[in-house]
Amino acid sequence: MDSDIQDETPNDIKGLLKNYPNIKTICLNGNKSYSAFKKYFPNLLEKYNCYKMPSTSPANARYSLDKLIEEWSVISYNPESHSILKEF
Repeated sequence: MDSDIQDETPNDIKGLLKNYPNIKTICLNGNKSYSAFKKYFPNLLEKYNCYKMPSTSPANARYSLDKLIEEWSVISYNPESHSILKEF
């Protein structure tokens, strides 16, 4: 569970983005993911389209599977432009 995380170490997100320069959108899975991203990579929040999505963790009892599917389905991949679109 997120509450069990101690001494977190961020992944090399900057290296990933450098290796894949076509990435324009970052979807963050839940509050903990968003908080950590904001803590370690605040400059990327403005450079990329960043979206906090509802957690897919089973501990997220507020969302049923159907509700998670609904929330996450607003993200779609456009193969022609190689981009991710999020619609509200």
